Amino acid sequence: MLGHPKHLIVSVHHYMLKNTTLASGPWEGMQKRPDGSWESGYHGYKPEGTSQGASYLYWVGSVPDAEAFERFLADHPGRVALWIGGHTHPLNPDDRAGGKPITATRWGTHFINAAGLTRYHSHHAFRPSPMSRLLTLREGETKIHVQLYLHTDDYSRRGWYAPAERWLTLPRPFRHSDPAKVFRTKRRQTGPQVGSPPPAPPPSASIV
Repeated sequence: MLGHPKHLIVSVHHYMLKNTTLASGPWEGMQKRPDGSWESGYHGYKPEGTSQGASYLYWVGSVPDAEAFERFLADHPGRVALWIGGHTHPLNPDDRAGGKPITATRWGTHFINAAGLTRYHSHHAFRPSPMSRLLTLREGETKIHVQLYLHTDDYSRRGWYAPAERWLTLPRPFRHSDPAKVFRTKRRQTGPQVGSPPPAPPPSASIV
């Protein structure tokens, strides 16, 4: 990442990072019973596991609660423009479990929880509203338009949900590169490689 300072770096990961979007803090993926013990919440409670970190990227390799990516981002603010993930399914677009929203900015990086399309892949007491996100980038601009679509009407009217709409600022203008051109340039520089894939066809539309 440090070797490409002119590029916009986007991470699309299953997990969110610690203390970024909703329920991404310690134990925030669980529910506490009146007697102080824990039970399943957004995620399943595993007495012999590491349920305290169930709702964020807790393990990196064999290191628990590693915060390896968090430290990198803190040391290099804005080097990663976007982190798009999920894992924890918000109950609705306004869910702020742990005092955190579904779209947040930290260390100069925009974190977008993009979960989830299903209503039933969760604990029986957690039935999230199916939703998806649309991100629109335009050539030469630093703004990214983030929209949210509700696929059912159990929380609000089905369709675009305006209160969740955001305009985020990127650290540098978006430039659309032809992947076939990038591949050909690299191939001229390094020569053909055994098992190299064929050049990807150029995209037929703008990236959204």
